[in-house]
Amino acid sequence: MPLPCARQEGLIVKQLHDETLVYDRSTHKAHCLNHTAATIWRYCDGLSPISDITRRAGKDLGSPINDEFVWVALKQLTESGLLNEATELPVGIRNLSRRRMMKLGLGAALALPLVISIIAPTTVQAASCIAPGFACVASAQCCSLVCNMGTCV
Repeated sequence: MPLPCARQEGLIVKQLHDETLVYDRSTHKAHCLNHTAATIWRYCDGLSPISDITRRAGKDLGSPINDEFVWVALKQLTESGLLNEATELPVGIRNLSRRRMMKLGLGAALALPLVISIIAPTTVQAASCIAPGFACVASAQCCSLVCNMGTCV
């Protein structure tokens, strides 16, 4: 089984105070990693086994964590395409929900690892259009793509 390795190519990464924003230029998806997920992702170097990632991340986070906690982050990072290769998850982790993690008591001292992803609009999708009845100069400005005598129809 390959060791988890964070993807670097095709990504724009911006560190903020408590989170890391990652934009995937190939899929046009934006991912927001909370501090816990970003810390674990940072240690996915393709050389470190899960136990090392667990130890190093726990030290950085200021609270001991266990391998299951790291596996939850790896599951989300894999699903988001932020690892070079899909990480094969242990059977017990594949269907482990955040609710179950809380019941295990693993998230009491730390925020659970969380990766939120959205599809970023293309330039064309993000552009605003002018509604019918309003002034225009060209048809491309109108939602209907028809500018007739200076008014969108």
